[in-house]
Amino acid sequence: MDKRHFEILAKTDLNYVRMMDKDSATLGVMRGEVVDYNKFRDEIAKHTKTVGLREALGDTLGNDVLHYTVGTRVTPTVMEDLKKRGIKEVPVAPRVPLFEPVMKSISRTPLLRPDWLAKLGHRNLKNTILEGAAFGETSDIHSTHPIPAFVYGKEFGHNAGGNY
Repeated sequence: MDKRHFEILAKTDLNYVRMMDKDSATLGVMRGEVVDYNKFRDEIAKHTKTVGLREALGDTLGNDVLHYTVGTRVTPTVMEDLKKRGIKEVPVAPRVPLFEPVMKSISRTPLLRPDWLAKLGHRNLKNTILEGAAFGETSDIHSTHPIPAFVYGKEFGHNAGGNY
């Protein structure tokens, strides 16, 4: 297998986190919910401030820095590593909810999309409809995914900003 293809598949499988904190409602998610890591990281980044490396000791990172991810506590070891690599300032967050990485098989990742109509293009149709109704999930019929527009009966290829 080509390295590029393996990286794409691995990123697809490893790009989710499960919220473990009871206070994760500040991000608009419930405890136990599985969310896209990039959206989680971007939401935390909105509440960060950049401080000097010494001031960050004991705080948690509010954005990715080198190979350290959001939520990494800045310990003396981490601080020394960052200092060796020439990092002088880091983004810190006042509070990062507890989370754990989630790895789902590639056959299950389409079911983790937030768009419930887009999930209908995969499998588990009955559960997708029931969960979409129970959790009040929404769908964007003008997204680039063809299924929501098809299910809704809209013409595919017309989004809010023009054709795509």
